[in-house]
Amino acid sequence: MAEETGTVTPCKHCGAPIEQRQGRGRPRAYCLQGDCQAVAKRERELRRATPGLEGVLARAEEFYERMEKGMAATIAPLAQVLAEELSPAGVEAKLSAVQAEAHTRVAIARTEREQAFEQVRLAREATGHARRERDAMARHVEEANAERDIALADAETAREQALAALHEAAATERLAKHAEQEARRRAERAEMARDTAVREMTERVEAAEIEAQHLRP
Repeated sequence: MAEETGTVTPCKHCGAPIEQRQGRGRPRAYCLQGDCQAVAKRERELRRATPGLEGVLARAEEFYERMEKGMAATIAPLAQVLAEELSPAGVEAKLSAVQAEAHTRVAIARTEREQAFEQVRLAREATGHARRERDAMARHVEEANAERDIALADAETAREQALAALHEAAATERLAKHAEQEARRRAERAEMARDTAVREMTERVEAAEIEAQHLRP
């Protein structure tokens, strides 16, 4: 009796068409020719070892694939037992129910996988946001340091200017004291000269009076 052909699916590694056979258990995922399955396994191992998001996704995909294989391995013996012990109609009905349950589980698993991918995406966005905040904080710190340096430089300049003003004020005060002392000395000399002139004038007047008295008859 000829085997009934089923659907044709692409190889998960190279994409070549694979003709699936009905009633043969789990569908083939890789080509029978070549080493697509071994190459794909090595690539998954390398991806799992990759740090970061790619490694997380690779491990999630492997978990999903193992889950699909486990469900297919569970369904295949059950289908064999049903085919051997029950009527064709009953086998088909029960197999349809089992397949529907399997599809439901696969849909749930896919939903969970999509949720995991969404969580990874949100985590990546949160990481990016945190990095942006860190960079913004670093810029703020740099700006604050620059403003602090400018303020310190301005304060140093103001201190130097204040010291220069103090030195200038001290020099001006010394000059003013010197000028005051000089003015005082000049005033004293002028007063002494005045007193001398008055004394000499008085002496002359007195001498003139005495001489005038002597000249009177």
